[in-house]
Amino acid sequence: MNFSTPAVAATTLAIIVIGLFFMFGGDPGSEEPWSTRKTQLTQTAENAQSLIDTVNQYIRFKGEPPDNLESMVPDFMSEVPEPGLPGCGRFKFLNLGAGKLSVVWYDLGLRSGPQKSSRRLSVDGDPRHAILALTLNQNDIVIDARFERMPKNAGKLTFDSRQWKERSNRLEMALQLPDYMNLSKMPRTALEEQMGPPDGTRIQRDTPWELRVACPQGFTKRELFFYWPTEEYPEMIYGGDTEPVGRWVYVHKP
Repeated sequence: MNFSTPAVAATTLAIIVIGLFFMFGGDPGSEEPWSTRKTQLTQTAENAQSLIDTVNQYIRFKGEPPDNLESMVPDFMSEVPEPGLPGCGRFKFLNLGAGKLSVVWYDLGLRSGPQKSSRRLSVDGDPRHAILALTLNQNDIVIDARFERMPKNAGKLTFDSRQWKERSNRLEMALQLPDYMNLSKMPRTALEEQMGPPDGTRIQRDTPWELRVACPQGFTKRELFFYWPTEEYPEMIYGGDTEPVGRWVYVHKP
């Protein structure tokens, strides 16, 4: 076969690209409108109610959530049902224990440079300002600390507790903070003793367990559809904005 002409070469390349697309689960015509997908999600949520009822029955009998869905077979159900959601995996159960996570943050002041106001970057504080955000577990112990919206030209002043509490030079001192104290596993009481009360707080997660369905989208993205027994969901979690679908929520990822 002669691949020397431009037309033949272009056709051959197109065939290869389409073949690879199908090989990795793609479908050139598979992108469906949100209204269609939402109808499918709604049906999945309705079908899952019997599974949720079974989990609640297990909890009433055992006094705690199961470690996974398979542990309820065969005493509480004959088999784990399928979600029936096109292109998705099976139901996955997460036993989260106490489950409560909260976020507190300290305002570091107005940042220089282009504004970073994306809610997916951070929902906390003034989007024009940099912040120090800390995630606390159910015992009010720090389990994660991170800077958000930091400018590239942040200063490196030595941390001073008094100035920090007075909200003076926070942005200039922030990068030296890890050298002054180890925030990991620090109780909130000790944190506030050094840094004063946070400028804001919110509940990130407060549920003992989660039932979810994940669906691949290309090489790096995944749909996520989940249920919490509290049925109280944050506006943003798992890297995206949430939208209620019945008693469940769908995560819209960028």
